[in-house]
Amino acid sequence: MKISVIIPAYNEEKGIESTIKRIPKEVFEIIVVDNNSADKTAEIAKKLGAKVIKETKQGYGYALQKGFKTAQGDIIVTLDADGQYPGEKILELVDYLIKNDLDFLNCSRFPLQNKNSLPFTRILGNYFLTFLTKILFGLKTNDSQSGMMIFKKEILNKIKLESGDMPLSQELKIKTYLAGFKYGEVNIPYYPRQGESKLFPLKHGIKNSKSLIELKLKHLHPLFLPIVSLIFIIFIYSFLASFNLNKQFINVTSDVNGENGLAVINWLNAGIFNLKLGKYVNGYLENKDSLKQINPKDFYTHHPVFYLLPTYFLYKIFGISEITTRGGIFLMFLISIIFLFFALQKIFNNLFYSFLTTLIFILLPGTVYYGTTFELAVFSLPTALITFSLFIFYYFSKKQIYFYFLLASIFLGGSMGWFYFFMPASIWVYLLFDKNKNFIKERKILLITLPLVSTLIFSFNLLHIYLLKRTYGFQDLKEAFLYRSQRAPFYNWLQVIYMRMQLNFNDLFLWLGVLGFFLYFLVYFKKCKIISPLFLMPIFNTMVFYQWSTHPFGVVFFLPIVAIFVSLFLIFIYERFKTYGLIFALLIILIGGIFSYKRLDYFINKFLILGPNDVATLKNLKNQVNNNEICLGQNQMGLYYGGIVMWYLRKNIYFSPDCLDDVNKFKNLKLAIIFNPQLGQFYLDEANKFISKGFKPIGCSDLWCYLSKQ
Repeated sequence: MKISVIIPAYNEEKGIESTIKRIPKEVFEIIVVDNNSADKTAEIAKKLGAKVIKETKQGYGYALQKGFKTAQGDIIVTLDADGQYPGEKILELVDYLIKNDLDFLNCSRFPLQNKNSLPFTRILGNYFLTFLTKILFGLKTNDSQSGMMIFKKEILNKIKLESGDMPLSQELKIKTYLAGFKYGEVNIPYYPRQGESKLFPLKHGIKNSKSLIELKLKHLHPLFLPIVSLIFIIFIYSFLASFNLNKQFINVTSDVNGENGLAVINWLNAGIFNLKLGKYVNGYLENKDSLKQINPKDFYTHHPVFYLLPTYFLYKIFGISEITTRGGIFLMFLISIIFLFFALQKIFNNLFYSFLTTLIFILLPGTVYYGTTFELAVFSLPTALITFSLFIFYYFSKKQIYFYFLLASIFLGGSMGWFYFFMPASIWVYLLFDKNKNFIKERKILLITLPLVSTLIFSFNLLHIYLLKRTYGFQDLKEAFLYRSQRAPFYNWLQVIYMRMQLNFNDLFLWLGVLGFFLYFLVYFKKCKIISPLFLMPIFNTMVFYQWSTHPFGVVFFLPIVAIFVSLFLIFIYERFKTYGLIFALLIILIGGIFSYKRLDYFINKFLILGPNDVATLKNLKNQVNNNEICLGQNQMGLYYGGIVMWYLRKNIYFSPDCLDDVNKFKNLKLAIIFNPQLGQFYLDEANKFISKGFKPIGCSDLWCYLSKQ
């Protein structure tokens, strides 16, 4: 039985001599693999009779693998060149291997016989890595990192070693065990090191941990990791969304929760088809008989309104509540996140990059908050992401099923908002300049069908407006468009946009996104140019709907591309600095997540348009008043509080100043709800209008005050 001893060495002139001298003369060969040493390691080894070979690829694993290929013996023994392992016990240990009919013998340093042979930090690191090895692979070992191993050379023909660095030691043990070879372990003495250590505990600990996880993943089902990653993302997003899903309608943009929720309640009460699927929020409809009070001009026709359908079905199935009101947009976002995750995997061809980008997207405060806000414009974002993802699936696979789903998604998105149409338009612009020779036929078809299908659903929306309001609907739509697209001084507009971005992205992710923007065009454009539609859509939207983009939610269409740009910056750092780049990325995600959580807390608990006591008062009034007995005062913010009031009261109300000027309306009034006069002169004047008509203040809650008609 021939024994080959392999010793990887890098600048080990202080330890190589004692290492070789301890080895029994009976061994067949001693191979020292010189791994670019700049000292006398190779010279000393040669003088002592060792066979010295060179390995220019720097790394412990590369050196060992070179030795394995050179070895002529039947039994392989590995030692480090620092004099710490007991080379004098090689024959005894080989004998143990043979007598116990083992294929592989691991020489464990633990429990340590010499307490001074290993620093505490390395003891701790070894314990952690050994524990991780046990958990992930079930390998019963006390020392997964030992550099002294004894095994039959035939093992190397049955396993494939990949690591070029420190992880090779654990890889060899694990793959031997998984391949079914007979594995054993004995405790050995371990001596103090001779010479300077080349090991960096943190760096190599992270690298070995990463290697263990990667090795485990290779032995799992190919769908396991994507599914686990996606479940994690869905869990994090759902957890963050839960802070707002069941919240009272009191925070910013919650007026639309009440308004759109009221529209859906009217569908339920009066009949969805009796209302011609139109959005009516000028009053509360108790039943079909209430249809008589509707003036067709009161239908809301500034936008397509089929975004109300998800909430309609949630109301019918689960009842009317804050959570079912927000549930429709939440579910749409969840679906779009799943689509985006797999689309990014196609683009990057890297699960980690896809996971990183999607994680950043769901951590952005705007994604969480407006992903749980029943705002009509926001529905265009998840539907646009679904369309983009289906385009990516079709582009990379050319399967017809994705083509048909892509067209169907245009019907879905186009029926929910005008803003959505910028996505198929952006895809069309991208295809106009696309040079992919493998997509020529499909490209031509899409260049024709995208505008055709978009025009078809656009015309369907116009037809719906005509059925609701006839030609007056077109005039109303034109005025709404001109208002939302009107220009303002650029500098003032830009200041507002920047503030909205700070609110929706947080400063850290925003500025990293700016850096990622430059990296995209300088480094990644050729590889990732297919993400261009996600960049073009918000640009087109902002250019056209100039005024609208200054709303608190006016920058939501930038959320996906900002997440991608931030991710590209972190990927750039990771690809250049590997372990340290990974640590940096994790720190950025952690710090950015904390900043986002604080910004989300501001959205939910501090950026308020009402107080909890205001809503509590509405709930108390619900069974104390009848239809048209309450008048709601005006506000300066341009918010439709009437939707919130009628949603909670389930009663019709009047509005100031009509309730004071119209005799028939005035005589029915019993109560007025106004904003606290202390908020400013406008609200003081509003209070005086009611007082002059015989109303008497009876109390205040948070932002509202109440007056009783005498």
